[in-house]
Amino acid sequence: MGVSQSTVWRWKTKEIIRKHTNAIKPLLNDKNKLDRLIFCLSSCILDDEGINFRFNDMSNSVHIDEKLFYLTRTQQTYYLTPDRNLSFYNSSFSLEELKEQEEREHRDQTSIRNKWPQEASKKIFIQQENAKPHILDDDLRFREAATFEGFDFHLVQQPPNSPDMNVLDLGFFRSIQALQHKKSAYNYTQMVRAVTNAFESLQPSTMKFVWITLQACKVEVIRKLGA
Repeated sequence: MGVSQSTVWRWKTKEIIRKHTNAIKPLLNDKNKLDRLIFCLSSCILDDEGINFRFNDMSNSVHIDEKLFYLTRTQQTYYLTPDRNLSFYNSSFSLEELKEQEEREHRDQTSIRNKWPQEASKKIFIQQENAKPHILDDDLRFREAATFEGFDFHLVQQPPNSPDMNVLDLGFFRSIQALQHKKSAYNYTQMVRAVTNAFESLQPSTMKFVWITLQACKVEVIRKLGA
């Protein structure tokens, strides 16, 4: 902050500043910064003179990610053996079977096709993070289904350690969780109901501002050369 430690301590005791943990900004190495810079520049369109730029409208981009909602604000850690059933899924899936199910879901574009506006471009880019269950664009089974019914799906990997490059982590999940925490949930069924209600009550206009925030983040990444 450009001030001495004694000044910071005085501000803290007078509650002028307060402690805040920001999980959206992890530590970045040089490779991460380069990947972030290239990723943000790939979203830009230069003018005819090659000086000014604007972002593409991202109207054919779909961001996917996972989010674990907790029953309380206190985070709890659980350890499961590979052969233990997860009863809260109301199923007998093992952890390995759940991983395989997630991989199948990432290959299935049915829900996107069913909800996609008729007038929108059918060349769709699905952005995903780099979690192990996720597949790559050259996955054979994904490519077989990628051009079904005139659609043309492509998978895009967001840069590592960059949750701020995904609208879900950047703001959408936080908005849902803020509403979910207003409801008391004492078991898994109540928690699912609270999350579902929060999703349904969230105004679509909120997403507009999250996308604008994403563009603002990309501008700062470009200005700071990936930082």
